[in-house]
Amino acid sequence: MVLISLLSNVSANFYLDHETDILQVFDGHITSPTIEMCRPYIQQVVDGDLASDSGVLFYTSSDEVSRKSYIFPHTLQAYLTCQKNAITDDEKCFCYGNYIHIIRDFYSHSENGFTTNTLERYLGNNYFGHMTVEQKYADIHMNQLKNSNPQLYLKVIEQDKKVLNSLMVINPTTGKLEAGGKYLKLLNAMAQTDMAQSVDNIRRGYLGVGFYETAYAKNVSLPMYPYIVIPAILVILGLLIIIMLLIFGKSKWKWFGILIFLIIFLAGIYIFYSFYTGQSWKAINLVITIPPKFGYLSLSSQTVSDYNILSQKAIDNFFIDPSIANNPNTAIQDASGLTYKDASGVIHQGSLDKAERGYKYFLFPSMVILIMLFVISVMLRAFDVKPKRKLFNWIIKWFSVIGLWVFFGLIILFLISFLL
Repeated sequence: MVLISLLSNVSANFYLDHETDILQVFDGHITSPTIEMCRPYIQQVVDGDLASDSGVLFYTSSDEVSRKSYIFPHTLQAYLTCQKNAITDDEKCFCYGNYIHIIRDFYSHSENGFTTNTLERYLGNNYFGHMTVEQKYADIHMNQLKNSNPQLYLKVIEQDKKVLNSLMVINPTTGKLEAGGKYLKLLNAMAQTDMAQSVDNIRRGYLGVGFYETAYAKNVSLPMYPYIVIPAILVILGLLIIIMLLIFGKSKWKWFGILIFLIIFLAGIYIFYSFYTGQSWKAINLVITIPPKFGYLSLSSQTVSDYNILSQKAIDNFFIDPSIANNPNTAIQDASGLTYKDASGVIHQGSLDKAERGYKYFLFPSMVILIMLFVISVMLRAFDVKPKRKLFNWIIKWFSVIGLWVFFGLIILFLISFLL
């Protein structure tokens, strides 16, 4: 659970769904002056959409300004700001991409969005659960697209190799490719902060370079605890308790205790490894695809089809008449799903934050208590400590035995998941 939590605060809905939304608009099933204006600038439309998620690395940040670099580009105000600053057709098309992103995320993050509904149903949390649900959605969506429209599917796969290209420029001093240019200025205005490093980080990370080289090695002020502090605690704690059990353990239960803390130790090593070798995305994908295989945080193909129809219809309508976004009665105001205070001091209650209350106040505390009781029971039996009261002995005995079966059952399920 710790490993999952650490690896989960990086990306949301990835990009394939968003790229499909846009390429589908230009496949000829509808036409409008806006579509024809933006046809030469499809890359800019796509990047305007994808750039809206550039602040996702700060999704869990306690720093309000950093967190709002993710929230603001998911609001109507950001889109209107972008259009106000856009002068040329290509810049306007970049801004249209932002509003398309808002539409797609509205059908995921809103009160009745598929992610919100799934988190509520399964008592999922807004970080690991959010990513798991949206990745499952994307997997089903891409499989449906591959079967129904293989040509469009191949275009989406090719487009995915050009993530945020229009926001990248050659630095004349260093000769290196980095975030910059007029589209970055539009994004900065939407996010109300400098997004250059965020764009660079998310692009390189998505394409497989890794966050250590692109962020931490450059002393960017991202939180260190997910990839440095907590993994170090896991490694040190796991190693110390293993040594202690080897030296002072008195019963055969010490070997089970060693196995538990060996897994904790290896989890810390794995996080370090994925971080420093640029494998963060692969590690994330490995973890978040497992729960739906066993029915947790899963979606049906029908649900995906229904939401795709809703979102694509809304996107088509926007391209036919972009003034929809200028009308307070028809525009989507906020698609972040997070709780925040806007510039006027109004607090917006996020539907995703509300959806995870079952996890936060019931499932997670219950799991922590049960796991602690299990670990304490195993450790007491490993050191052959027997409380004087029979009730405590009975609790220790059954928590350790039941936990043993659950533990090995989870390991077996984890191994099976690689075969499914």
